[in-house]
Amino acid sequence: MIKVEICTGSRCMMEGASTIFDILEDLSEEITERHPEIKIEIENSKCRQYCKKDPGLVPVVEINGEVVFNASTPVVMGKVMDLVKLEIH
Repeated sequence: MIKVEICTGSRCMMEGASTIFDILEDLSEEITERHPEIKIEIENSKCRQYCKKDPGLVPVVEINGEVVFNASTPVVMGKVMDLVKLEIH
């Protein structure tokens, strides 16, 4: 299983977390259709206060325990697809 947690704090949301969530859901559906054995769990998480330390760290996404700071849709999708490829092989 691939687990993705996306921060839903206001700063992360303003910096694109909601877009990452929406696009990741679409990608997850496509992957599940082609590879039903692969499960991608996408969750919203509470603010983890990283933005208090450095506002430049947002949005924050955690993928299988790896925290991705200043996350962008292409970076998150790339990391998820790398994990998908590992599970297929």
